[in-house]
Amino acid sequence: MSGDHTGRGGRGRRRAHAGRSGVAETTNRGGGVDDVTGTGSAVPDESPSETTMAWSVRPGGPEFGAEADPYDGAGTTPQTPYAASRSGSGTPDWNAMADRETRRRRRRKQRLRTAATLLGLALVSGGITAWALWPDSGTDKQPASAPTAGGKPTFKPVPVVAPPPGSAAVLADPAKDTAPFTAEGLFPDATIAVQGRVYTVVARQLDNTCADAANQSLGTILRRHQCVQLIRITASGPDGVAATVAVASFANPGDAQAAAGDGNADPASALTALPGGPVQVLCPDPVAGTPGVVCLRQTNSLGRYGIFLIGGYPGTENRITTGSDPKVDQMGADLDAAAQGVLTARGEQRSQEIYNAAKSAAEKALTN
Repeated sequence: MSGDHTGRGGRGRRRAHAGRSGVAETTNRGGGVDDVTGTGSAVPDESPSETTMAWSVRPGGPEFGAEADPYDGAGTTPQTPYAASRSGSGTPDWNAMADRETRRRRRRKQRLRTAATLLGLALVSGGITAWALWPDSGTDKQPASAPTAGGKPTFKPVPVVAPPPGSAAVLADPAKDTAPFTAEGLFPDATIAVQGRVYTVVARQLDNTCADAANQSLGTILRRHQCVQLIRITASGPDGVAATVAVASFANPGDAQAAAGDGNADPASALTALPGGPVQVLCPDPVAGTPGVVCLRQTNSLGRYGIFLIGGYPGTENRITTGSDPKVDQMGADLDAAAQGVLTARGEQRSQEIYNAAKSAAEKALTN
């Protein structure tokens, strides 16, 4: 808010009061008639008379144009463009009265501007919204008070809500992670794309008994750490590669980490591939007396979920001859990243739902 306010007519808008008619008053003791014009010229009668005149200062006159302000400075008597003769007859000093009125109004407006400025600073710093009304120029209206109730500022209550817990906190706590655990909910799309590489989902399944989706060694590990449920999907990639990735749920992050660590440490443990579409046989269990098929095994964990993967080339013939294959390795890394991505999205969505529910409850409590 600016502290410099003038009247509507510009810098020269000030008023001094003359007689009741608003023009100069004359007193002709000799019986003649004085002609006083709006410009201040007087035509006396033929017989000399003692004349007392008080001139009003009109807005827009030459004394308030580009010249200096005659009221600049407290206690200075305004200079009128014409001399005013006075008699000792007790006629009111109109110019002095006008000067005092002007100074009084100037001091009043200055006090109002100062008070309004201090009020504005207090409202901004305190975060309080109120109305500050300036008095109209040339009037003596008092500024309106801010809305109050019982003499105190009124406030609109704002609900206090804790921030969203975050994806990591949700995935670590079964009490927060309450979204349905289904294959279609976790992997709803027909394809999985990672950095431009696209894999086609050919099968998906939920296993309520985790050990049914693993060989004997991995099944023992999953039972030991109390695996609750397990979702498997199988995807095929370019050049005939394929992989099955599983997301297993546990009671807490500690069990998930331990199961992933034990599975990685045991070379005999492996996930059972889920057949589907063109992938009917993938990384079968070794048969006694025949060479085993070399496949990729991976384990990981995120929150209270374990991630297990097996990948290679479909069929019973071993096409990995050096113990590693770049295409299979790339697909294994991409599907592991995809599994972590869908779990993170699950946690973020549930986190926002928790926040929205808490906010709605807080707002409802304020209205009751």
